[in-house]
Amino acid sequence: MAQFDSLEFGTLRVVRERQEASVQKIGTVPADFCSVSICTQAETVRFSEHRGEEADTVFFMPGNVEYDIFVPAGTETAYVGFSQQQFLRGARILNPAFWENPPKGVVPLSTHRRSVLKGAIDLWLEAAPEAAARGEPLDPDVIRDQVLQAVLHIAVVTEENIAPTFNERLRAMQIGKKARSYVEDHLDADVLPTVVDICAALGVSERTLRYAFHEYVGMSPVAYLRTRRLNTSAPCLPGLTRSKSRSRKWRCVTAFCTSVALPVITSPCSVKPRRRHWGPDSFRLID
Repeated sequence: MAQFDSLEFGTLRVVRERQEASVQKIGTVPADFCSVSICTQAETVRFSEHRGEEADTVFFMPGNVEYDIFVPAGTETAYVGFSQQQFLRGARILNPAFWENPPKGVVPLSTHRRSVLKGAIDLWLEAAPEAAARGEPLDPDVIRDQVLQAVLHIAVVTEENIAPTFNERLRAMQIGKKARSYVEDHLDADVLPTVVDICAALGVSERTLRYAFHEYVGMSPVAYLRTRRLNTSAPCLPGLTRSKSRSRKWRCVTAFCTSVALPVITSPCSVKPRRRHWGPDSFRLID
């Protein structure tokens, strides 16, 4: 017996399970599918050859790999799954040193954002049916991209301290200026780029971009994009003027997406869904 909650938008899958009885899962991951997983009460959970008890760890499982997972009774597991091609494209841009040759099997990834991922999964699973109940439209393409960016930031980005030289500081200022111009140019076209977009456009890693932003504007790329989205979305609030289509788009993203990598205006209310599986048929697309 298990309690099972899921959210699906095409290649995106968000799943949370709580096992009432111990279970062993054996199988093979589909070819173009990968996942990032977490678990609670993990002392005896096993992800293939890895124990789930490792602190500050999430587990990456690539496609075409055989898995053997043991989950004891009373344990909650959760994962976010994507197209592997889409995930690796972003991962290689953000952290090329590690992801240029991606793992061939299940691998633990160290991150101090494990609790952030757990909270984000809980929020996504609650916010989706809440948005449907309000009759507010959600764009599957927007949701897939937002969730992917969040998980990339949690699982892929490293936080090592950087000791720059003068030339590195000078280069950081130049990168910061180019990055800011890139963001502003896209905002003029009503598009907010992601960290992956900026890294790809400038040909730098996430680590280099992060240092450049700290040198140039005194905050991380994620914080800067959060601020810009907030400033751009403010006219969509009641009593202010903004085009109807843009207002509707920002409302759906605001209601659904919030985490370290997903800037929003307000947080959704906590409403427990009655229906346990939510997919594209549950929502209307944006006009």
